[in-house]
Amino acid sequence: MYFATFISIDSFNNLNTLSRVSIIVTVYNRVAFLRAALTSALAQSLPPCEVLVIDDGSDTEQAAEIAAIVAEFDQVKLTRLERNGGVSAARNYGVGLATGDYLLFLDDDDLLEEHFLKGAVSYLEQHSTVDVFISKTTLFAERSSARFERLRRYYTYIQQRDHLKSASHPAYFLIYCPAIHSMVFRKGTFQQRRFPEDLTYGEDRYLLMHMRSEGVTFHSADVVGGKYRIHEQEPPLVARQLTFIQKLERSGWLRSPFEKAYLHLLEAYFLMKAGQWFKALGAGLYVLRSPRVMGKAVIAFVRSRF
Repeated sequence: MYFATFISIDSFNNLNTLSRVSIIVTVYNRVAFLRAALTSALAQSLPPCEVLVIDDGSDTEQAAEIAAIVAEFDQVKLTRLERNGGVSAARNYGVGLATGDYLLFLDDDDLLEEHFLKGAVSYLEQHSTVDVFISKTTLFAERSSARFERLRRYYTYIQQRDHLKSASHPAYFLIYCPAIHSMVFRKGTFQQRRFPEDLTYGEDRYLLMHMRSEGVTFHSADVVGGKYRIHEQEPPLVARQLTFIQKLERSGWLRSPFEKAYLHLLEAYFLMKAGQWFKALGAGLYVLRSPRVMGKAVIAFVRSRF
């Protein structure tokens, strides 16, 4: 379902077309997809008040190419950071620059559906108690592959199963974490919070769980707001994944046995990928205390393969 069938045309027309949405686009040493991302940001039926590109300390040659692409768009502002600090630091810098009442974070290789901002802002302006609007995401790739089809099947299953559950559910952002660019945030949610700059994996999930622990409210809508690009090759992630697990364990936010069991399931999976079989076994034994978690994991695994 897309936004044209979600919100009536009348409610579109009642929106202030100058509703202030800041789109923050982060990029580092990659130019191949930036033009398409910016085009999708500016093609919104409710235009953003600004698009801020934060170049996270790209090398000189790539920085020049990024600047040339940004120069093609009059409405886009470019800021180049002196050093590479990671996507969280770049997003946080963008939050400090943003002048909008709402924020959307878009990676340089992802895309937005045309009516996403209009639908999300319309809902938020009609529901003042909701802080974050969450939509669905579709996966896409330059070319199909066995890996892409496996990821697509898995994500589609998890999204269909969990998306419309309340985000206040203890394990919502642990089991199913929507893509960051499929969300629109009230800027006030970042008044005292930022993306964790010590994480280079799971930073979105960690922030959302932090927000949930402090009473930020979410609405999950049965609409597609963004497209998430799957690359043929991804960098090694295991060490970064384990850092995320350890930081989340220390957070004190995981209170239910279900949450703790699912976190240990993730830990066991990451340890197996790292070849640390003894530690993986220890984490796996903890998961056995929760047959429900094991059952959900087995079903999701099977659905991703067939």
